[in-house]
Amino acid sequence: MSNSIIHAISGAAAGTCATIVTYPLLTLTIRQAVKKDNEKKSLLEILKQIIKDKKFLDLYSGLSSSIFGGAITNGIYFFWYEFAKSNIRNISKHETMNTIESMLASTCAGTATTISTHPIWLINTRCSAKVSLANEADPTTVKSIGAIETLKKIIKEEGFLSLWNGIVPALILVINPVIQYTAFEQLRNFVLKRKEKLSAVDVFILGAIAKLCATVTTYPYTVVKSRMQLRQGSDENSKYDSTMDAFKKIIKNEGAGGLYKGIQSKIFQSVLAAAFLFMFKDKFYQYVLRIAMIGQRRKHLQTLEN
Repeated sequence: MSNSIIHAISGAAAGTCATIVTYPLLTLTIRQAVKKDNEKKSLLEILKQIIKDKKFLDLYSGLSSSIFGGAITNGIYFFWYEFAKSNIRNISKHETMNTIESMLASTCAGTATTISTHPIWLINTRCSAKVSLANEADPTTVKSIGAIETLKKIIKEEGFLSLWNGIVPALILVINPVIQYTAFEQLRNFVLKRKEKLSAVDVFILGAIAKLCATVTTYPYTVVKSRMQLRQGSDENSKYDSTMDAFKKIIKNEGAGGLYKGIQSKIFQSVLAAAFLFMFKDKFYQYVLRIAMIGQRRKHLQTLEN
């Protein structure tokens, strides 16, 4: 089993665990980010409303598609990231990657991952925000609906290519993992010069710091991507012709602060999720590597016996 596949498996498993742990925060963040100013509520108010009207389990609306998306996304990302790292090291002959090499590996992995998994996250955004579930005759009515039904509804009413709505800001957001993984690699290299081995706590903290840097830098694009992924209404102010059009209308109607709506919870949620992801992946990688080595030994012994 190649090292890239081992990283892909451990990344998929870690993504699943991190998603389950932090999903309620993700739901609250998305719902706050897509609200207009006249509908703006605090996270606590949104949470109280969910518990009061839709029950606590509504915080996990869209969890199945998010788990699936998290596993696929992280599996694909870590496969291409490790694949790119390996090739870059072979070319550069460097034992550890420098900043430029880390950015190149992250960009390759992020672009491939974004294009292939964007429809999954569009469906997840619809499920989490509930915007595709309102009855047109009574917009306040919300009926729980699964990922498969949401997919069918999108294709039927908006067309297959609408599954890639918001792909431009999503591709721009590739800079998020570029910043995140570049920061993590350089921080890890820095710490490893002073410590022989990183503990789970070290990995958790470094992952949190790296994600914090990435989230603060790219958050406005996260808001724009979420808005463009939602089914847009008839109001001209909520219809976006392009990424730049979305930026202009949000700033015009909501002020610059509209681009940072929900950032407090997003920082907490994304930083926590990334910290768990790095920590879980480090552990899962060790386990998968051991299993792979045991498998190789058995295969080798069988070869010798034959």
